[in-house]
Amino acid sequence: MPFARQQPKLTQWSRFPAKLAWILFLQSCWSVFVAATEPASFDDRAAWMLENLRGQEMRVHPPTGRADVAVAAARLHADPQDTEALAYIASVRSAGQPAFNMSLLANAYLHFRDHFSTSQRNAIRSEVSAVFNWNEDYTENHRILLWSSLYLLAHEFPSATWKWEEDGETLTLDSTDAHERVRAELLAYGRSLFAMGHNEYLSPNYEGFKVSAWLNLLDFAPDEEMRAVAEAALLYHSSLLAHASFDEILMPPYSRNIGRPLDRTISAAAQWTMWMLWGAGNRSADARREDPDYFLTLSDWRPEPALKAIARGGIDRPYTFLAEQPAFFSQERGYMRRTTHRDPRFAVSSGVYRFDPEDLHLPGARQLIDDAQFMIVWDSARPHRQIMAGDPYWRSASGIGWGDASSPFMQTGQHENTAIVLFDIPGEDPWPDLQQWSGARQDPPLPLAQVRFPWAATYHLPENGWSFVEDGGVFVAIYPLQPGARYNRREMMDIGYATLTSQGTTGERWQTGFVFEIATDDEFDSFDAFRAEVLQSTPAVDWEAWTVAHTGTRGHTLEVVYNTSLEPPDLAAPDVFVDGTAIDFADWPVMESPFVSLENHTLRLRRATDVLIADWSGEIPAFSTAAPGFDDWTRFVGSIPRGERRPADRHGPLRITNLEAYAMGMDPASAAPSDLPRFEHGADPGAPPRLLYRVRSDMPDVSLSIETAADLTQWGEANIIAENTLWAEDGVEQREVIFASGQGGALFARLFLSLQPAED
Repeated sequence: MPFARQQPKLTQWSRFPAKLAWILFLQSCWSVFVAATEPASFDDRAAWMLENLRGQEMRVHPPTGRADVAVAAARLHADPQDTEALAYIASVRSAGQPAFNMSLLANAYLHFRDHFSTSQRNAIRSEVSAVFNWNEDYTENHRILLWSSLYLLAHEFPSATWKWEEDGETLTLDSTDAHERVRAELLAYGRSLFAMGHNEYLSPNYEGFKVSAWLNLLDFAPDEEMRAVAEAALLYHSSLLAHASFDEILMPPYSRNIGRPLDRTISAAAQWTMWMLWGAGNRSADARREDPDYFLTLSDWRPEPALKAIARGGIDRPYTFLAEQPAFFSQERGYMRRTTHRDPRFAVSSGVYRFDPEDLHLPGARQLIDDAQFMIVWDSARPHRQIMAGDPYWRSASGIGWGDASSPFMQTGQHENTAIVLFDIPGEDPWPDLQQWSGARQDPPLPLAQVRFPWAATYHLPENGWSFVEDGGVFVAIYPLQPGARYNRREMMDIGYATLTSQGTTGERWQTGFVFEIATDDEFDSFDAFRAEVLQSTPAVDWEAWTVAHTGTRGHTLEVVYNTSLEPPDLAAPDVFVDGTAIDFADWPVMESPFVSLENHTLRLRRATDVLIADWSGEIPAFSTAAPGFDDWTRFVGSIPRGERRPADRHGPLRITNLEAYAMGMDPASAAPSDLPRFEHGADPGAPPRLLYRVRSDMPDVSLSIETAADLTQWGEANIIAENTLWAEDGVEQREVIFASGQGGALFARLFLSLQPAED
């Protein structure tokens, strides 16, 4: 399969002094200025990255042992005879960081192999043979980095030997055996991406490293099959990153964020990867660089152009993205189910988890602990433009300042621009023997939950229980379920944010929560109009049943029923209803939006003129293209709920079937009577009758025929004397069919639609 080549207004700060407002104004202008000077194309960013790397020092970073191979390789890119850089690469040692160092070493060596001396090649071969275990039972990014490196190096050094741990035994393998074993691991792991996703799901720290591992294989694997595996894996990761990011912000839920929640002031590895791929953010203002992006600078691979528009907000209509993540150790599907609603100017994202305290990943490498489960982010010139919710369970001993963005006592339901986040905090720690952050957890847990919001945005005093934040024509409404919520600007872990803290009810269980709604001045004429609409609805709370329901400004009612079980696998998984219909979390895709779908080991990406298909139902992925069909349309149209996409399912005010809407090129939610076929008798007694109907000009999987009858019983092939196209627009035609007159003047006509099965 060939590779794909390729000013917000400022709000008023009425609550803050003029000097502070002026400082923020300068910050905003600086963001706009930097964005205007960012490298425009991928090649420009690659050139900037190489130039930036070349100017850095080649050293080994204690205590991790991470080597600056990328710096040396950037120097070789400018001068392949750079003896100092060649010697540095040949001296790289695996101790401390074998996964990272060996993947960089493999890449640099394979790029510049012809320039190393015989003694340097021998030194590299001796070093890679000395790695203590190429099948290290550690975190996911380490394993894929090690496996991909071994696959390449075993082919490059056929006389080397390799340490491989299996079933508690350390084996010494020759290159042929090592190549076969690691090939099986790579095929199984890659195929599992298409079956259930991956463990370190969208890790801000490690997602880019998995991209770099697959890039190594795509660029240097000696066989076409492994290159196809790598290309399919890169299609998966780039599709996921494009849909789960808003500009430079990676939206939760995600795993293993070793650091603070992301914003413009943070420079995580995944943000650099998104900057390299699509130009998201203003990374070149920061002299830092991450090793995964070096791999992109020297690779011929480019992400699909269709993904750039998604990643950069180039889609001009709202849509919802769904995805899932498996459990870490059990590899069972559905540990987390994501819902992300993307609007051209904002995004709301949340996850439904099936939390298990015994499956908390590894000590010191937190899964839920350092991760986020809910976020609102919007388009703004400010560096801080996010709202998050959480409770400080994991670090509760440090006090009530903003700490965690996740908790086993936090459950979320979301539909489009409305979200309900509930907390049910026990009066005593249910897992006193759990070692995760045992010294940082307070017992009893703190009976409160928090919302973190940017304090520089315009905040409005509570009204009828609702609080409001507005920034540049983006409006957010927040409703604490308990009265007496408190605001403070104690800048604990995240400078630039304030917190809204809601105390739970007293007793054995501390119940509280928040309702959120977000809109823009594209939907409402003004903030006052949005506020007036929101204030017409008060969330309904049943504390005994622990159920909250709210009807949002778009007319949908969202209801969340808290699951009070503290036993896995039910813990933290609420029941969620939209307009009275339960969301079926058991029927969840690995990935789905109007533009991409991944189910049954097959990824389909809708591009400008066709659909790219990666079918991994066999051992090796197979690539093909096809015209968009009925299944693609049911996702793209956006108004058809998941689970109601069969051809005969009816939607919209006219209750037309999905197949009829598809064949006639209409959205069932907005179809009007004038869009439907109509039969007209001639105005004059001798004029022939005619049928007027809409039809898609390209229907690869639908057959359409016209039948007539004189008495509604004996239908047969129509006697057509003329067929005309009256107009054509956006792939839809209005057609006119003129019939010969029926016997005795009676004539009935019907359109007959049939969905054709896909070709094998």
